[in-house]
Amino acid sequence: MNRVFPHSPARHKTAILSFAVIILIVSAISPVTAEIIPKQAVSWTDFSHITCIAVSSDFAYFGTTEGILRYHRFDKKWYEPITVSDGLPGRMISRIAVPMDDDWITVETENGTYNYQSGAQYWYLETEFPAQYAQDSRPQLPLPDLFMPFGYRMDPKGYFSDNFFRDWQITAFLDDTTPSLSVPGGWGL
Repeated sequence: MNRVFPHSPARHKTAILSFAVIILIVSAISPVTAEIIPKQAVSWTDFSHITCIAVSSDFAYFGTTEGILRYHRFDKKWYEPITVSDGLPGRMISRIAVPMDDDWITVETENGTYNYQSGAQYWYLETEFPAQYAQDSRPQLPLPDLFMPFGYRMDPKGYFSDNFFRDWQITAFLDDTTPSLSVPGGWGL
């Protein structure tokens, strides 16, 4: 009578073959690196803390603590924001520079200064910020009188208020010297 013992050569061959197949399968599975694919998704986050503003011929750009908001001045609508999921190399926008023709945008973030050209569709590291294209959006007090939406008031000392007595400090203000746009930005509004 033939008995198969636990340490028989047949069991060793099966165990070795099974182990080899598992190693082959595991080695065939290569790790996939995560990649940012612009326009694959839109990231919406808390854009209520505005740090700077820049205006071009078509857009008003709002630098925030989470990326860039874009408002089309003539279509009077908000475009998709620019965030790290679009390849923006930082969240906190300190300054924005943009020419009047919207051909490019340069931002200063916590990770450095970067330039985006619409043709290349990529953020490039810059050595210096183009200050000649930046607009000083720090609020100069007293602020001019603005017509506010119903329920809101603007204090010339640099605050928005609402009917519930909530106040928001104005952290950026830009008047582009045309009758079409005076742009305030607040902290937390």
